[in-house]
Amino acid sequence: MEESQAQSSKKGKKNFMWTAKTDKFFISFLTDYAKNGEKHGKSFPKAVYAKAAEAVMDYCKTLCTMDNVDSRMKTVKKKYSRIACLRSKSGWGWDDDQKIIKVGKEVAMEFIEANSYAKDLINVPLEQYEELKLVCGEDQATGSFGKSISDVQSENVDDVTSGKESSERSKRGKRSRPWEDVLSKVDGLTEQVGRLTEALVDDSFVEKLYSEVTSMEGFEEKFLENAFDYLMAHPIEAKKFMVRRLAMRREWLQAFADGAYV
Repeated sequence: MEESQAQSSKKGKKNFMWTAKTDKFFISFLTDYAKNGEKHGKSFPKAVYAKAAEAVMDYCKTLCTMDNVDSRMKTVKKKYSRIACLRSKSGWGWDDDQKIIKVGKEVAMEFIEANSYAKDLINVPLEQYEELKLVCGEDQATGSFGKSISDVQSENVDDVTSGKESSERSKRGKRSRPWEDVLSKVDGLTEQVGRLTEALVDDSFVEKLYSEVTSMEGFEEKFLENAFDYLMAHPIEAKKFMVRRLAMRREWLQAFADGAYV
Protein backbone atom coordinates (compact mmCIF):
# COMPACT_ATOMS: atom_id res chain seq x y z
CA MET A 1 0.00 0.00 0.00
CA GLU A 2 2.76 2.44 0.99
CA GLU A 3 4.72 1.52 -2.14
CA SER A 4 1.63 2.19 -4.27
CA GLN A 5 1.16 5.62 -2.65
CA ALA A 6 4.81 6.48 -3.20
CA GLN A 7 4.58 5.54 -6.87
CA SER A 8 1.37 7.56 -7.20
CA SER A 9 3.04 10.60 -5.58
CA LYS A 10 6.07 10.28 -7.82
CA LYS A 11 3.91 9.91 -10.89
CA GLY A 12 1.81 12.92 -9.89
CA LYS A 13 4.89 15.07 -9.44
CA LYS A 14 6.19 14.05 -12.85
CA ASN A 15 2.97 14.42 -14.85
CA PHE A 16 1.21 17.40 -13.27
CA MET A 17 1.20 20.43 -15.56
CA TRP A 18 0.84 23.88 -14.05
CA THR A 19 -0.91 26.50 -16.17
CA ALA A 20 -1.38 30.24 -15.68
CA LYS A 21 -4.98 29.57 -14.69
CA THR A 22 -3.98 26.91 -12.15
CA ASP A 23 -1.25 29.16 -10.75
CA LYS A 24 -3.78 31.94 -10.21
CA PHE A 25 -6.11 29.59 -8.35
CA PHE A 26 -3.21 28.19 -6.28
CA ILE A 27 -1.93 31.62 -5.21
CA SER A 28 -5.44 32.85 -4.38
CA PHE A 29 -6.02 29.73 -2.28
CA LEU A 30 -2.84 30.31 -0.25
CA THR A 31 -3.64 34.01 0.07
CA ASP A 32 -6.85 33.17 1.91
CA TYR A 33 -4.90 31.03 4.39
CA ALA A 34 -2.28 33.75 4.84
CA LYS A 35 -5.02 36.28 5.62
CA ASN A 36 -6.44 33.87 8.19
CA GLY A 37 -3.11 33.79 10.00
CA GLU A 38 -2.18 30.25 8.96
CA LYS A 39 1.21 31.29 7.65
CA HIS A 40 4.25 31.39 9.91
CA GLY A 41 6.97 33.79 8.80
CA LYS A 42 7.54 32.96 5.14
CA SER A 43 6.13 29.45 5.04
CA PHE A 44 2.92 27.51 5.50
CA PRO A 45 2.53 24.33 7.60
CA LYS A 46 2.33 21.02 5.75
CA ALA A 47 -1.38 20.77 6.53
CA VAL A 48 -2.03 23.82 4.34
CA TYR A 49 0.00 22.31 1.48
CA ALA A 50 -2.06 19.14 1.80
CA LYS A 51 -5.29 21.16 1.55
CA ALA A 52 -3.85 23.09 -1.39
CA ALA A 53 -3.07 19.84 -3.22
CA GLU A 54 -6.63 18.65 -2.70
CA ALA A 55 -8.08 22.00 -3.83
CA VAL A 56 -5.94 22.12 -6.97
CA MET A 57 -6.84 18.51 -7.75
CA ASP A 58 -10.56 19.31 -7.44
CA TYR A 59 -10.09 22.43 -9.56
CA CYS A 60 -8.14 20.71 -12.36
CA LYS A 61 -9.64 17.23 -12.08
CA THR A 62 -6.07 15.94 -12.27
CA LEU A 63 -3.92 14.24 -9.64
CA CYS A 64 -1.97 16.81 -7.62
CA THR A 65 0.24 15.82 -4.68
CA MET A 66 2.00 17.65 -1.87
CA ASP A 67 5.21 17.17 -3.84
CA ASN A 68 3.63 19.07 -6.73
CA VAL A 69 2.58 21.87 -4.39
CA ASP A 70 5.95 22.04 -2.64
CA SER A 71 7.77 22.15 -5.97
CA ARG A 72 5.47 24.85 -7.33
CA MET A 73 5.83 26.90 -4.20
CA LYS A 74 9.58 27.08 -4.80
CA THR A 75 8.89 28.38 -8.31
CA VAL A 76 6.43 30.98 -6.98
CA LYS A 77 8.91 32.13 -4.33
CA LYS A 78 11.63 32.40 -6.95
CA LYS A 79 9.39 34.62 -9.07
CA TYR A 80 8.59 36.88 -6.12
CA SER A 81 12.27 37.02 -5.20
CA ARG A 82 13.14 38.14 -8.72
CA ILE A 83 10.45 40.81 -8.62
CA ALA A 84 11.83 42.12 -5.32
CA CYS A 85 15.33 42.14 -6.79
CA LEU A 86 14.22 44.05 -9.90
CA ARG A 87 12.25 46.57 -7.84
CA SER A 88 15.33 47.37 -5.79
CA LYS A 89 17.49 48.28 -8.80
CA SER A 90 18.73 51.83 -8.75
CA GLY A 91 17.06 54.11 -11.30
CA TRP A 92 14.16 51.75 -12.01
CA GLY A 93 10.65 52.98 -11.33
CA TRP A 94 7.56 51.44 -9.75
CA ASP A 95 3.94 52.18 -10.63
CA ASP A 96 2.09 51.15 -7.49
CA ASP A 97 -1.35 51.61 -9.06
CA GLN A 98 -0.71 49.24 -11.96
CA LYS A 99 1.99 47.17 -10.23
CA ILE A 100 4.54 47.73 -13.00
CA ILE A 101 8.33 47.84 -12.78
CA LYS A 102 9.05 50.75 -15.12
CA VAL A 103 12.31 50.75 -17.06
CA GLY A 104 13.51 52.67 -20.12
CA LYS A 105 13.08 50.75 -23.36
CA GLU A 106 16.78 50.44 -24.19
CA VAL A 107 17.74 49.50 -20.63
CA ALA A 108 14.94 46.94 -20.52
CA MET A 109 15.94 45.34 -23.84
CA GLU A 110 19.56 45.08 -22.76
CA PHE A 111 18.64 43.57 -19.39
CA ILE A 112 16.17 41.09 -20.88
CA GLU A 113 18.75 39.97 -23.41
CA ALA A 114 21.00 38.91 -20.53
CA ASN A 115 18.14 37.77 -18.26
CA SER A 116 15.32 36.23 -20.31
CA TYR A 117 13.13 35.67 -17.21
CA ALA A 118 12.68 39.45 -16.88
CA LYS A 119 10.60 39.63 -20.07
CA ASP A 120 7.42 38.88 -18.13
CA LEU A 121 8.36 41.09 -15.17
CA ILE A 122 9.48 44.42 -16.65
CA ASN A 123 7.14 47.08 -18.09
CA VAL A 124 4.12 44.80 -17.74
CA PRO A 125 1.45 44.65 -15.00
CA LEU A 126 2.39 42.07 -12.37
CA GLU A 127 -0.74 40.01 -11.89
CA GLN A 128 -1.56 39.06 -8.29
CA TYR A 129 1.38 41.07 -6.96
CA GLU A 130 -0.33 41.90 -3.65
CA GLU A 131 -1.29 38.25 -3.21
CA LEU A 132 2.28 37.18 -3.95
CA LYS A 133 3.46 39.53 -1.19
CA LEU A 134 1.18 37.78 1.28
CA VAL A 135 2.10 34.29 0.12
CA CYS A 136 5.86 34.74 -0.33
CA GLY A 137 6.75 37.79 1.73
CA GLU A 138 6.65 38.40 5.46
CA ASP A 139 3.81 40.90 5.77
CA GLN A 140 2.66 39.49 9.11
CA ALA A 141 6.02 40.22 10.73
CA THR A 142 5.74 41.69 14.22
CA GLY A 143 8.08 43.40 16.63
CA SER A 144 11.36 44.85 15.35
CA PHE A 145 11.16 42.94 12.05
CA GLY A 146 7.82 44.60 11.26
CA LYS A 147 9.23 48.13 11.67
CA SER A 148 10.68 50.20 8.88
CA ILE A 149 14.15 51.72 9.06
CA SER A 150 12.61 55.17 9.60
CA ASP A 151 10.57 53.80 12.51
CA VAL A 152 13.67 52.47 14.25
CA GLN A 153 15.66 55.61 13.51
CA SER A 154 12.85 57.69 15.00
CA GLU A 155 12.85 55.51 18.11
CA ASN A 156 16.61 55.88 18.39
CA VAL A 157 16.31 59.68 18.27
CA ASP A 158 13.71 59.53 21.02
CA ASP A 159 15.94 57.24 23.06
CA VAL A 160 18.94 59.54 22.64
CA THR A 161 16.85 62.61 23.57
CA SER A 162 15.47 60.81 26.59
CA GLY A 163 18.97 59.70 27.50
CA LYS A 164 20.27 63.26 27.35
CA GLU A 165 17.48 64.54 29.57
CA SER A 166 18.13 61.77 32.07
CA SER A 167 21.84 62.52 31.96
CA GLU A 168 21.23 66.21 32.62
CA ARG A 169 19.06 65.40 35.64
CA SER A 170 21.74 63.03 36.91
CA LYS A 171 24.46 65.64 36.56
CA ARG A 172 22.54 68.08 38.74
CA GLY A 173 22.64 65.64 41.64
CA LYS A 174 25.96 63.89 41.03
CA ARG A 175 29.02 64.65 38.96
CA SER A 176 29.93 61.60 36.84
CA ARG A 177 33.45 60.62 35.92
CA PRO A 178 34.59 61.24 32.29
CA TRP A 179 35.31 57.54 31.61
CA GLU A 180 31.85 56.60 32.88
CA ASP A 181 30.31 59.03 30.39
CA VAL A 182 32.36 57.50 27.57
CA LEU A 183 31.34 53.93 28.46
CA SER A 184 27.71 54.99 28.71
CA LYS A 185 27.82 56.57 25.25
CA VAL A 186 29.57 53.52 23.75
CA ASP A 187 26.95 51.18 25.20
CA GLY A 188 24.16 53.34 23.82
CA LEU A 189 25.78 53.52 20.39
CA THR A 190 26.30 49.74 20.29
CA GLU A 191 22.63 49.17 21.07
CA GLN A 192 21.53 51.63 18.38
CA VAL A 193 23.80 50.06 15.74
CA GLY A 194 22.44 46.64 16.61
CA ARG A 195 18.84 47.82 16.23
CA LEU A 196 19.58 49.58 12.93
CA THR A 197 21.36 46.49 11.57
CA GLU A 198 18.30 44.41 12.42
CA ALA A 199 16.03 46.90 10.69
CA LEU A 200 18.18 47.07 7.55
CA VAL A 201 17.68 43.35 7.00
CA ASP A 202 14.16 44.06 5.77
CA ASP A 203 11.90 41.96 3.62
CA SER A 204 13.15 43.28 0.28
CA PHE A 205 16.77 42.64 1.28
CA VAL A 206 15.93 39.11 2.40
CA GLU A 207 14.21 38.33 -0.90
CA LYS A 208 17.10 39.77 -2.91
CA LEU A 209 19.66 37.89 -0.84
CA TYR A 210 17.75 34.62 -1.30
CA SER A 211 17.54 35.18 -5.05
CA GLU A 212 21.25 35.95 -5.40
CA VAL A 213 22.41 33.05 -3.23
CA THR A 214 20.16 30.36 -4.70
CA SER A 215 20.95 31.43 -8.29
CA MET A 216 24.65 30.64 -7.88
CA GLU A 217 25.57 27.85 -10.27
CA GLY A 218 27.81 24.90 -9.46
CA PHE A 219 26.45 24.26 -5.95
CA GLU A 220 23.75 21.93 -4.68
CA GLU A 221 20.40 23.46 -3.75
CA LYS A 222 20.56 22.21 -0.16
CA PHE A 223 24.02 23.72 0.30
CA LEU A 224 22.84 27.10 -1.01
CA GLU A 225 19.87 27.01 1.37
CA ASN A 226 22.29 26.42 4.27
CA ALA A 227 24.50 29.27 3.08
CA PHE A 228 21.45 31.55 2.94
CA ASP A 229 20.45 30.56 6.50
CA TYR A 230 23.99 31.36 7.71
CA LEU A 231 23.95 34.78 6.03
CA MET A 232 20.55 35.56 7.53
CA ALA A 233 22.01 34.86 10.97
CA HIS A 234 25.00 37.11 10.21
CA PRO A 235 23.69 40.39 8.66
CA ILE A 236 27.13 41.95 8.18
CA GLU A 237 28.35 38.91 6.21
CA ALA A 238 25.13 39.04 4.19
CA LYS A 239 25.71 42.66 3.19
CA LYS A 240 29.33 41.92 2.29
CA PHE A 241 28.18 39.01 0.15
CA MET A 242 25.72 41.20 -1.76
CA VAL A 243 28.30 43.83 -2.75
CA ARG A 244 30.88 41.30 -3.95
CA ARG A 245 31.46 40.45 -7.61
CA LEU A 246 30.34 37.04 -8.88
CA ALA A 247 33.83 35.51 -8.65
CA MET A 248 34.23 36.69 -5.06
CA ARG A 249 30.81 35.28 -4.16
CA ARG A 250 31.94 31.90 -5.49
CA GLU A 251 35.09 32.12 -3.36
CA TRP A 252 32.98 32.91 -0.29
CA LEU A 253 30.66 29.95 -0.94
CA GLN A 254 33.63 27.63 -1.42
CA ALA A 255 35.17 28.87 1.83
CA PHE A 256 31.81 28.29 3.53
CA ALA A 257 31.75 24.75 2.09
CA ASP A 258 35.25 24.16 3.49
CA GLY A 259 34.09 25.12 6.96
CA ALA A 260 35.75 28.53 7.19
CA TYR A 261 32.67 30.09 8.79
CA VAL A 262 31.71 27.31 11.17
